[in-house]
Amino acid sequence: MRSFILAAVVLAACSGAGDIIEPDAGATGSDAPDIAGTYEVVAGEGLDPVAPPWFAGALVITGSADALTWDFGEEMLGGAIDDTFAFDFEGTTSADPPVSVSGGGTAFLGAGVWNLDGDVAFDDGVSETGGAFTAIQELP
Repeated sequence: MRSFILAAVVLAACSGAGDIIEPDAGATGSDAPDIAGTYEVVAGEGLDPVAPPWFAGALVITGSADALTWDFGEEMLGGAIDDTFAFDFEGTTSADPPVSVSGGGTAFLGAGVWNLDGDVAFDDGVSETGGAFTAIQELP
């Protein structure tokens, strides 16, 4: 019996740092997470050959939950995140011809950093391409 209690105490003490934090079913609008930070964007298998060069790589997210700026270095897009950890971003690039960009997905906190999993679409007025991506927050 003592070893069972000891094991329960050790398990309770060990959980924490690597836990995945997901939205609370009772979350309210003020519970939107703060995902501001620097990220590394990795294009998914289908997105890699069609994504513009500026999309994969460094991303800096600034602002508040309802007014985020997604700064990809060459391009800046607007976006938001809500209390269910769902995020979105959109905008038009400065390229010639301009490309409409829209994306969204879900954020989760794992091992102390934000992870953003989503899909993005690029529309240049002639064709639309896109696919999945992951962005992992860099440790400060």
